[in-house]
Amino acid sequence: MKEIEVSSGSEINGKKRPSVIVSEEWQNEKGKRVIILPMSTKVQNIYRFDLYVGKVISDYEESKVVCEQVRSIDKRKLREKAGKLSKEWMVKIDEKLRKILSL
Repeated sequence: MKEIEVSSGSEINGKKRPSVIVSEEWQNEKGKRVIILPMSTKVQNIYRFDLYVGKVISDYEESKVVCEQVRSIDKRKLREKAGKLSKEWMVKIDEKLRKILSL
């Protein structure tokens, strides 16, 4: 077994940031971890697997969801709920994840 860095290179860093929870409801309720996609305010470059969502969270800058940076995190890391993406945004995220994960 080896220790790993939480983030390095081109991976999104570990600072506190909004994220989209993409795991199933049963996992969110019963499990100890959730699967998330981090959001970034670096919207100058929107790459193939990013999803520009603009200013969907009040009191937060315009953003993109970084769909290729899928992470599983301990639920204890979650903070207050910042908002909820519409069903239309979640469908677009789902489409990007299907391509990224070859599903």
